[in-house]
Amino acid sequence: MNQDYPYRYGAIGVIVNNQGKFLVVNVLGYKPGDFDFVGGGREGSETPEENLYREIYEELGLSPNNFRLIGQSNHKLSFDFKGGFREFDTPSGKVKYKGQIKDAFVLEFVGNEMDIKPAVDQVREYKWIDASELKTHLNFRGQFEDAITIIQDVIPEYLKEGDEIKFI
Repeated sequence: MNQDYPYRYGAIGVIVNNQGKFLVVNVLGYKPGDFDFVGGGREGSETPEENLYREIYEELGLSPNNFRLIGQSNHKLSFDFKGGFREFDTPSGKVKYKGQIKDAFVLEFVGNEMDIKPAVDQVREYKWIDASELKTHLNFRGQFEDAITIIQDVIPEYLKEGDEIKFI
């Protein structure tokens, strides 16, 4: 029964560039066409921010100086894994988790596009998309709605209009 397993803590980064486009990744564990923001689980005694920057480096080869932290959302992503649990390798061995709770950050990409080097063992594809494309790329249950909540929480200049959001 999954109630006996803890949640795994982590972080995600909603990354926006100076053209108002969002960076999404299709990681190898997802089907082609299913995207997410950069992020993952916390390791050891990492702070949420350290967790975020480590994941960005692991997935895209980018250091913190490629970003300006806009803010951290008050909204935490929380979800249960399909099938009741998922097993992860940790320094103390394999641990089963029933789901994840992730801190969400919004960052502005201030680096050079040429610096983005996706890790071939983790990322199948990355791309920059308009806000209007988020709904067709964030395909997991509640993912699009969570994205809008995070964006509106940290960057209130983004307003929801129907099923789309736009920068005003």
